[in-house]
Amino acid sequence: MAERVRPLVVFDFDRSLCTEADTDDYICEKLLPEENLREMCNQYLPGWQNVINHMLSLIKKKGLTTADIEKCLASLVIPAEVVDTVKRLHDDLGYDIYILSDANTFWIDRVLKGSHCDSYIDKIMTNVAKYNEAEDLLVIEPFYAGPAHGCPNSCGTNMCKGQGIA
Repeated sequence: MAERVRPLVVFDFDRSLCTEADTDDYICEKLLPEENLREMCNQYLPGWQNVINHMLSLIKKKGLTTADIEKCLASLVIPAEVVDTVKRLHDDLGYDIYILSDANTFWIDRVLKGSHCDSYIDKIMTNVAKYNEAEDLLVIEPFYAGPAHGCPNSCGTNMCKGQGIA
């Protein structure tokens, strides 16, 4: 007997599941209101994670901690109707639910758990957040690091969503 293949739904995270905000912009606006994340892009390319790592170093220099970032993320919630839809797709209709996002594991995990949506997500493909104990700093690593791959889309150096879903 052939194994049943479950249907799949893939969500981005920022401004889709997390409808309220782009998490990177939200963290910057709340914890570094004097900075402009989009202006940082011109200084720390290539790689979105380099921009976010610079933002995280500024947060640390300001005397804020990973706990402050978590507290900030706790104020972001996935709307109840979105959680209900994801739950219905997953539990009632049998869909696998994936997230494919240019955010990072730290942001996504905290918002999903705070919104009680984490148990409905089967796979998360995003940049990896790691805690560097020696520097007492959260560090974002790319989803994958590699050379240009010939994709017709304008992908970042850290992630091609087409390859991520393939």
